[in-house]
Amino acid sequence: MKTATPLKSMRRKCLDCSAGDRKYVVYCPCDGVHSGWCDLWPYRFGKRPGTVQPSWLMDPSKMPAANTNLDDLPFVGIHEVSPETLAASSP
Repeated sequence: MKTATPLKSMRRKCLDCSAGDRKYVVYCPCDGVHSGWCDLWPYRFGKRPGTVQPSWLMDPSKMPAANTNLDDLPFVGIHEVSPETLAASSP
């Protein structure tokens, strides 16, 4: 059995917390601004925070409000959602 890296294990834990919903992991409200802080939040993509692009996605001030319906938000992958699209779809 191959052992997962710590970063991949953190990603797996985030997916477990979100019941496997990858979109919820992207827009996770546990950033310390919209709800409580989760120590895994910066690592939720299974990568070091500095290597995840675009960097704005890691900024809690750019995240949608916690009461936003995730079905209304775009999801085509973490690298393809622009800040303009996110701002336009937030209430």
